[in-house]
Amino acid sequence: MLRPGWAAVAVLLCAAISGCASTDQIVVSHRMVPKSEARIAVMPVALPATEKAGAAEGRTIASLYATELLRSYEVLDWERLERTLAAKNAPVDTLLSGAGPALAKDLGVDGLLVGEVYTWTPGKPGFWILAKKGRVGFQARLIDVASGSVLWSVNRVRDTEPKDSLPVGVSRVFRDLASEMPSKLTPY
Repeated sequence: MLRPGWAAVAVLLCAAISGCASTDQIVVSHRMVPKSEARIAVMPVALPATEKAGAAEGRTIASLYATELLRSYEVLDWERLERTLAAKNAPVDTLLSGAGPALAKDLGVDGLLVGEVYTWTPGKPGFWILAKKGRVGFQARLIDVASGSVLWSVNRVRDTEPKDSLPVGVSRVFRDLASEMPSKLTPY
């Protein structure tokens, strides 16, 4: 049996390598304790290479997720955080690998949400029997800015309605996840 911290690593590694993780998985780190008002920033969502969307589409999808996360977190504007990082001459990679408590406090952010739509198959609208549902797969990790550790991760695959576009299909996933997400959490 894996300890809780190693379970999160195993799920992320398994999902990254072969997609073998359960499609309805939320893993919370064993280093979590409740704290009021965790502040997070949602990075633009990575899209599948097969999706011919522009960079703006990833930002739009991130905004949809940020809107749903407002129930549980204080969500900060990603563009403002990006400008602050540029002014401090600190790359985003600094936040992903652990910026340290001083920079995290200076930036005013506790966590950074990194998300990816790793599979997207659009549905096929049509007459009743001919219509086919689509499919969207989404994974995300909330990373503690101070330490770089994964606080929670999620992996979800859902069918979408035949007429759903990618933003509409993935926003259905976000609505489901928002009610299940750990709220007000920061590292121990």
